[in-house]
Amino acid sequence: SFMLGTVGGSMVGAASAWFGANKLLQLSVKGLPLGGHEAIVGPIQQANFPYVLIGRYLHMYNQVSQLNHADRRPIQVKAEDFQQRIKTLEDKQQKALYQACAKLSRQKAVDPLEQILAPIFELYS
Repeated sequence: SFMLGTVGGSMVGAASAWFGANKLLQLSVKGLPLGGHEAIVGPIQQANFPYVLIGRYLHMYNQVSQLNHADRRPIQVKAEDFQQRIKTLEDKQQKALYQACAKLSRQKAVDPLEQILAPIFELYS
């Protein structure tokens, strides 16, 4: 058969996607539209938003790395834990973290973000 069915099916699928993409946006299933709207959020104006994201991510990292799968207790999130761990960093590391979060809150790129966050990950290990 020389894979004629596969090639033919691929061509039919590609043609239907090419010609029917605009019609797909106008379809609805049980009254709910399949597409046509785009939601954009941001830029975030609060200066503490990067700290919230980093703190939650590190807490979840700690929970996943320290707990086993059989432990069904709810996860407790405490903002004080992250603040205390930042205070245990050296002054140079704290300053680098604060500067990186200030850049992130202004929507600027931070190149060595992995290096800045590495000492915090070591505290959670």
